[in-house]
Amino acid sequence: MDQIDRIIIEKALDTLEELRATGVDLPVISVNTSPSTLRDPHLADRLIQQIKARHLEASNLTIEVLECTLVKDDDIILHMIETLSAAGFSIVLDNFGTRYPSMSNLSRLRLNAIKLDKSLIKPVPDARADSIISALVTLSRNLDMHVVAEGVETPGHLETVRRLKRDVLQGRP
Repeated sequence: MDQIDRIIIEKALDTLEELRATGVDLPVISVNTSPSTLRDPHLADRLIQQIKARHLEASNLTIEVLECTLVKDDDIILHMIETLSAAGFSIVLDNFGTRYPSMSNLSRLRLNAIKLDKSLIKPVPDARADSIISALVTLSRNLDMHVVAEGVETPGHLETVRRLKRDVLQGRP
């Protein structure tokens, strides 16, 4: 998995560099990381070297961490997330709302955003689901985090998440 993550990160950074060279102003590119990659003690140094070699900034790369990665209190992973955050990389908690330690992760990690899992979006429009999403958006705002809504696939989903003031939508038409 580490090798796959390394290849994906390199390709993503290469693509960002190429797009910018052609005049496309894509400010950020996001990549998912596996638990084993996050346990690599050299990850932060390697990423810093890779972005510098491409004349990019740490803020141009968003590291997405699956919530299930944090189910077990893995001090090595938690330390790496803090190290990456301190180095200027954006950290996003992906699939938020699918596991029990969600709230504790929000309080102990410096996260830039949460991605609401599509299972939270699927039932909308629905009063109970809308209330949960609204509460999570409010909580995220109070913690100075952005909100990404995954699984926006219907006009009802789109209308609801727009009304609830999320920052980014993901889905398919």
